[in-house]
Amino acid sequence: MAGGRCPATTSLPVARSRGTPAHPASRRSQPERCARLRPNATGSGDSGEAPPPADGSGQGGSGPEAGPGPGSGPSAGGEALGGQGQGADQAPLTLGAGVLSRMRQLRALDEYRALMEEVAELESKQQGPGGGGAGAGAGRSRGGSSSGSGTGTGASSSTRGSGAAPRASYSSSSCSELLLRGALLIARHRHPELDEGAVRGVLDDMARQAAALLPAEAERRYPLRVVAAINRVMYVDYGFRGNQEDYYSADNSCINKVVERRVGIPITLSLVYMEVGRRLGLTLRGVNLPGHFMIQPLRPPAAAAAGGGRQGSASGGGASSGEVAASGAGPAGSGVEAGIAGAGAEDGEDEDEEGPLEVLIDAFKGGEVCYPAEAEERLSELLGAPVRIDPQALKESRPLPPRTFLLRMLSNLRSIYLSTQQVDSLLTVVKFMRATLEATPPPPPALSAGAAGGLPARSPPAVAAADAGSLAALARDEGLCYFALKRYPEAVEALREYLAVDPALVSPEEAQTVAAVLEEARRRMRVNRPERGD
Repeated sequence: MAGGRCPATTSLPVARSRGTPAHPASRRSQPERCARLRPNATGSGDSGEAPPPADGSGQGGSGPEAGPGPGSGPSAGGEALGGQGQGADQAPLTLGAGVLSRMRQLRALDEYRALMEEVAELESKQQGPGGGGAGAGAGRSRGGSSSGSGTGTGASSSTRGSGAAPRASYSSSSCSELLLRGALLIARHRHPELDEGAVRGVLDDMARQAAALLPAEAERRYPLRVVAAINRVMYVDYGFRGNQEDYYSADNSCINKVVERRVGIPITLSLVYMEVGRRLGLTLRGVNLPGHFMIQPLRPPAAAAAGGGRQGSASGGGASSGEVAASGAGPAGSGVEAGIAGAGAEDGEDEDEEGPLEVLIDAFKGGEVCYPAEAEERLSELLGAPVRIDPQALKESRPLPPRTFLLRMLSNLRSIYLSTQQVDSLLTVVKFMRATLEATPPPPPALSAGAAGGLPARSPPAVAAADAGSLAALARDEGLCYFALKRYPEAVEALREYLAVDPALVSPEEAQTVAAVLEEARRRMRVNRPERGD
């Protein structure tokens, strides 16, 4: 095939002209002279050209030092299999870095789904037999107001009657740890190779330093005394702060980057604060306010404070209360602390109850402690409209449901990726959100055994109306992302799911638009489908 050889023949001297001015014929007849003219040549024969470009283009030569062709190495494009075109005895078959990264992202999503099943089961147990299952916990995530912080109020009385141990386990240890696990898995959508141990290590170190500022005796570790110690370590020693300059960076919602860079947004800084507090025996619960996220300290049960319990588990050396006060704890709200510092030990009527202090902590503002009225003023100024916090919500001792917390974190990422048109990342976050809402606890054994008696209505559990509407919207978003990425079969499946929901949950105009996109996806599938031969 002369036509195929001509380019190769004409390109040969051009390629060599870069490395030496000698004519090809003279090089073949005088190899020793060529070597003297080009003392930096590293190869033999025809491989003595200058190093290839960094992007891997222009690699050539037939000598033993010549590199593999484009796309054959593990780093070529990050998505190809390495070692292609080489013998099995020369290089093992390896996956490219991009493929491995994608696999880690998919594994994170699978692990997150399993975690959400665990969370759903925990929420179901917390609500008791009369609870609303998965929908009751997750459906309130869309409230966006102070009512979100007081979820489950109707179930709280039955929880108190069932004994303090189950509720304490949910509020102090399980909930906070589940939040951290969920946040780490969410961060892996953007940083699949994050070091979870490094994140936990920093939190452990912060807790140890804060413990050194506190009295060794657990009963003297009043909630706001612990808050002052955390503020000193977190904001003074470690330099955490709210990211005012780049508030809408996606890394502000990735807990590993928040810990690494020491900057974040209210919800991620609150999670760091809550995790340090948990290690010190202080329970802090999230308060889901509109436009801002804050946390609220809870009094420890008298039994735990008197006998060590959780409070004594992280003592790590003691310091007098005077040392904590003199340590410059930053804007911890000294006036508030003066009035309430001893509330955990001196409030006789609530001594046996793990109740909240009616103050809020702003992790974005250096751990500022404020009264609800101050928080209302701050939020009203931020949103440009009056904000009122339900006082009853701040008296609720149950923590913010983990799925509500994680959904708010994911919603922030969704807004960022939507505004910046990062469709691939947006699709991943939408899948995380669907996994958060779709998780349902396994039916109790009694219900499974009595299925013949008319009890199988819990399998699958009924989804609350708010959850059904949110899931429909997420199916729509997922389908539109697939369409933008030209993944038409998946787009058709997701958009059909959206159009199959109860018409009362979607607007007619929106359904009409989605139906048009669905029809276009089907048309493109027909156009792209290869024709079959006879």
